[in-house]
Amino acid sequence: MIIAHRKTPVWLQVTNRLPAFHLLPVDTTLVDPMTGARQDRIAVHLHGGFVFWDSDGGPFAWYSNPANGGFVEGPSFINGPTTGPGTGTAIYKYPNDQSARFIWYHDHAFGLTRTNVYAGLASAYLSTDDVEDQLLKEGVLPDPNLGGVTDGRYRLGIPLILQDKTFWQGPGGDDPGYGNPGVVPQPPKQGSLWYPWEYEGFEDPPGDQAPSMAFADLPGTLTARWGAFPNGPFPQPASTVAEFFADTIVVNGAAYPTLQVEPRRYRFRFINASNARFYNLQLYVKDGSADGITLIPDPNGEIDPNGNPTLLPDPSTNPPGPAFIQIGNECGFLPAPAVFSVDNPTPGGATSGVTNQNSNLVMGYKTSSDEVSTQLRADAGREKVINGHLLRIGALPGDPTINNANRYNLLMAPAERSDVIIDFRGFQGQKLILYNDAPGPFPGGDIPNDYFSSGQAVDLTTIGGAPPTEPGFGPDTRLVMEFDVGTHSSLVGKEPNFAETVTILTEKLAQAFKQSQPDPNALSPTPENTHIKSLLEDNDDFGRLRQTISDESATPITLLQTPLTDVATENQVQRWQIYNLTGDTHPMHFHLVNVAVRSRQHGRSTRTAVSSSRSCPIRSFRRVRPT
Repeated sequence: MIIAHRKTPVWLQVTNRLPAFHLLPVDTTLVDPMTGARQDRIAVHLHGGFVFWDSDGGPFAWYSNPANGGFVEGPSFINGPTTGPGTGTAIYKYPNDQSARFIWYHDHAFGLTRTNVYAGLASAYLSTDDVEDQLLKEGVLPDPNLGGVTDGRYRLGIPLILQDKTFWQGPGGDDPGYGNPGVVPQPPKQGSLWYPWEYEGFEDPPGDQAPSMAFADLPGTLTARWGAFPNGPFPQPASTVAEFFADTIVVNGAAYPTLQVEPRRYRFRFINASNARFYNLQLYVKDGSADGITLIPDPNGEIDPNGNPTLLPDPSTNPPGPAFIQIGNECGFLPAPAVFSVDNPTPGGATSGVTNQNSNLVMGYKTSSDEVSTQLRADAGREKVINGHLLRIGALPGDPTINNANRYNLLMAPAERSDVIIDFRGFQGQKLILYNDAPGPFPGGDIPNDYFSSGQAVDLTTIGGAPPTEPGFGPDTRLVMEFDVGTHSSLVGKEPNFAETVTILTEKLAQAFKQSQPDPNALSPTPENTHIKSLLEDNDDFGRLRQTISDESATPITLLQTPLTDVATENQVQRWQIYNLTGDTHPMHFHLVNVAVRSRQHGRSTRTAVSSSRSCPIRSFRRVRPT
């Protein structure tokens, strides 16, 4: 992790020492058409950093390891090292002229970003400033140094980097073909990271022993994990799947970790570093069961978008843990604390008189009794007869907001960051479970992507999912990590209690926001600088599902085929209205510009109006279908 201070520049000299062959399947259909056949390509991108264009680390600014057959660079590689050209080293200059915030840096090489980040080429970057330092000195923010500790690494909080992973079981496991020559360039071993390599259309690829997937309510009707039209043939390995949801959550690289904490305030810097999985984070007291969480059907009979009963932690055995107090996101400090307490009907509703127990809002969905009877899916929306089979990939509801999320707790999309305070006082000697129940894809969900132990045998292999998870073992995407609360605090009497913290934050965050953030009223575009953008799904040349962005014409635009569509001038402010016409919720990430979300709207003519804070994700919480 890199810790930087506002207006103190940081220069990185990054040397590429990757092996010649990748750890994961390489999809050669996505190589850079110029010189991109090499598997050792990297490009460092400071995600959320306000940087000069020549240090942005865009997809085509990649470079290779010269030890693997000579130095090769991408067409946009210009940030060469001071050590001379062709050395496999690049210089990145970060001015850090932005407010205190949690950023991160990761690989961004074209065609390999998803696999390189999944394999581990990502880490945290903390930017601090005088405003944040003053909040620490005044005791507004948790400061472990007050207890005589001088560990500067955690004075700014403990980073918790969340990712979902899957590990190969070896030749005797569920996917013996993963070890075949040509699938993974660097031959895998048991326990190696696993990544999809066969694109699943409505029929399983030749040689795959997995059972065919079918709808339970429509015998003889086939379905697919990822929509495809036409139905192949698909290249192999085909690791460019539209969405991949792994089965084990790791935190800072560790599966199901435990963190020892004192009964005092802590600050945590969450980041969702997963490729596609959302997280709906909650906090429960651990019970005596094998998993620490006992799931029961929702007492109100709620169901998910696929007609399955909503399962939630049993309140009689898993009472709420301490509340989340969110004080910041990827753009820095919030103007007021968002308190996730049982006293609030919605997170962040009240900022005083709250109880230090987590709101723990499990996922909920807008439903319609006349439409939930069909097994709705989120991965596409077609019905086709192919090779004599009826292919049904999701039934489209008449109302595009049906099955969208209408209840959630601390919700994080991929690449989102949350700056959170948790006060563990009142939970001395207890163990707490950080719990997640966000569906994948979000918000419609597909139960084969939800791995957990329900206390009963749930065999999902017939629909492309997993066999039952044994209690006390993985895979389990609902159990994130555990906090083990001690009985003694080194800061007794030295910090405000929970209620006092909320009250102080209400005053001080407003001041910090005003001191550190640009004036939002300065973002006033002229009418002629309003642009309409659309998020689309279509199929590539192989029939594989993909996501693209377009303008008001809703014609898919691909990166390599279309010239520039918009040109902005210096200091110009634009407003973008973004229409999400896909089946899922998508975060939007901007490079090299300052972006602020001005409004979100839902419904048939849903739009997300955006004008020009730095790389803050835009999230349309409800999916939108074209009418």
